[in-house]
Amino acid sequence: MFCKKSLEMQHARRATVNGVEVADKLEWFRRVDRPAAQVFDGLVTAVEFQDGFGLHTLNAKAIGEFETQTERVPCAVLHCFLEGSTQAWLSGQPMELGRTGILPVKMVLTSTEEPLSFVRRSVPGEYVRKVSVQLSKSWLDSNGLKLPNTGYLMNGVLQRLEWTAGLQDIGLLEKLAGSRGFGRPFERLKTEAAALELVASAFEHLADQGFEAALTQREMAQLLRIEELAREPGPMPDLAAFAQVGGVSLSTLRRLIRKARGCAPLAHLRRLRLEVAHDALCDGRITVAQAADMAGFSSPENFATAFRRAFALSPSEVRKS
Repeated sequence: MFCKKSLEMQHARRATVNGVEVADKLEWFRRVDRPAAQVFDGLVTAVEFQDGFGLHTLNAKAIGEFETQTERVPCAVLHCFLEGSTQAWLSGQPMELGRTGILPVKMVLTSTEEPLSFVRRSVPGEYVRKVSVQLSKSWLDSNGLKLPNTGYLMNGVLQRLEWTAGLQDIGLLEKLAGSRGFGRPFERLKTEAAALELVASAFEHLADQGFEAALTQREMAQLLRIEELAREPGPMPDLAAFAQVGGVSLSTLRRLIRKARGCAPLAHLRRLRLEVAHDALCDGRITVAQAADMAGFSSPENFATAFRRAFALSPSEVRKS
């Protein structure tokens, strides 16, 4: 896992080992974790630009099976999948990272407070185009960046935030995903600058959305229960039911979701329900009428209108694609 440096650090070295670009101060892939030869067809890079700040990209198709079991040390990681998805688990919990079909490109920020076991698997034919930026707590502190203490709580130690990437962010991600190495100084500087700009954009977005106001552990547990109810198929509960599940008042429910997600409660909860229906349609498991029922719409027409507003495509178009 790229969050953990090898004890066998190799300095002032540049080479390509089994498709992994090796540059100065690299060894986020331990020797035992590096993809073996003929595992990926494409580009895999991992480089540390500064102490505690680095980049890992994957733009490749798996042509063989690959599994790594290692440890993710306390840090923050900014993930983005332009195409494909990854089978990965932290402390036995699926990370649920990836992009399917025509879903919007998402930025996902995860942070850990203690070491967690990490498992990653690839299967033949799996294609992934992704960018991950690692941020140590000391690097964040030295640059005056405050890590939000909010979002999904996993096993009491993993925080997760996600939002839709903007057009400027997507341009930076495309540039980083296409970077072919760091052999020449100006290439390295340009890639580092793009990664820094992406991080700055992410933290600017979080600040604009009020994410710097941290949730308490209790608030995060309440939010998780509320969002779990929102993902259950069937008629949409009213806000009073969500407040009851979260163990909060209606006014606290509104404040909690606005503070954590930066939008009105009903809009956020409805979006979660639509995403569940979208994923089911992408898999072809259900009909459009069944998806409307799953999302809690009594009218397929109203469901189609809300769905198109959320995803810019109709339910039938998503199901066909």
